[in-house]
Amino acid sequence: MDDLNYFLKLQNLIKEKFSSFRSYGDCMFSVNEDKDTPSIDVWFSCMIHGDEIQGLSIINSFMEKLLENETRHRSSFAISVGNPRATMSNQRFTERDLNRCFGLPMSSEYEIKRAHDLLKLAVKTTVLIDFHQTVEPSESAFFILPDQTQNVQFAFMANKYLESHKVINSQLPIISYPENNFGPAGKTLMDIMPSGAAVMSIELGQKGKSEGMRTLGLKLIEFAFHFSTITKQQNASQQEEGLEPMNQDVYQITSSIKTEPGLALIPDLKNLMNKKAGDVIARLEFAKGDQVEIRLKENCKILFPKYGHMAKKSPELLKIATIKPS
Repeated sequence: MDDLNYFLKLQNLIKEKFSSFRSYGDCMFSVNEDKDTPSIDVWFSCMIHGDEIQGLSIINSFMEKLLENETRHRSSFAISVGNPRATMSNQRFTERDLNRCFGLPMSSEYEIKRAHDLLKLAVKTTVLIDFHQTVEPSESAFFILPDQTQNVQFAFMANKYLESHKVINSQLPIISYPENNFGPAGKTLMDIMPSGAAVMSIELGQKGKSEGMRTLGLKLIEFAFHFSTITKQQNASQQEEGLEPMNQDVYQITSSIKTEPGLALIPDLKNLMNKKAGDVIARLEFAKGDQVEIRLKENCKILFPKYGHMAKKSPELLKIATIKPS
C-alpha cells in the first residue's frame, strides 16, 4: 500500500513536469515528447499480480530518477500498475487472475475490465517489459516470452547489456512458450501485444523486495530505451539482417503436470531446478492410501510449481521446459 501511495505521488509530479503526460485510466499513463507520433516506444508494466511488489519498487525508483533529471529518455514511454485494487490489499488478484483475462469479452469482473483498460496501451506499444515475481523460490531471475524471433533476440540483447554493465555474472535463463499458448487458463498481457512488438516478462525471483533485483530492474529499463533507439534507426529488413548470433540455450515450455484429485508435487521444488528423465516429480494418492510416483519423461527445467491453495485453484501444478532445438 505504501508503495502504491508513493507511486501516485510520483505520478502527479510527473504530470506536472511533463506537458506530454497522458492518463489512460487508474495508475496508467504515458509521456511522449514527440507529439507527432502517437505510438508508445516502451511500456513498463508491473503489478499484474498485486502481491509481486518488486516491480513497483523498480518503477518508483525510475520515476524518481526522471524527476531528478538523472535519466534522459529519447523515446516515448508508458507506465502501468496492472492491478491497483489487488495491490492495495496485497493479494494476487481480487476476483480472477488478471494475467489470464486478456482477450476475454467485457464483463463486470474487475480484472476483466482492467484487462480491457490495459489494451489501450497495448495497441500503441512497440516494446514491453512486464515485471513479475514467482510464488515459490527461484534459482535466479529469468526471462519468459512468446516464442517469436524478436522476443528471443530482445532477451538475448538484454543479457548482453546486463553483463556488460556488470549487473549479472552469468546470463539469465530465457524461457519461451508457444505463441498465444502460455496455458489453458487464458491469455497473458504479452499474448495480446501487436504483431512485431518486442515483448518479455522478467521474473525477479520470489515475491518480496531485494536491492539486487531493484538494480537489475532499473538497468533493464535503461536497456529498453537503448533497444528502442536501435530498432527505430533500422527498418524491418535491416533488423533481420542485423540479428546477433545467439550463444545461449533457449528453453521452451513443452508440457506440464496437470492438476487432478490426489496428485501433489514432491516438496521443495524451485523455479529453474534442473531435473532428469526418471526423476520423481509428483505422487498420486488413492483413497485407500496407495500411491503412484509420477516421473519425468525427459531432462528439463521446472517452472511455476504450485502447492497448497494455489495448486487447488490452478489447472496445472507446474510447467516443464526443455532446450529448444537450434
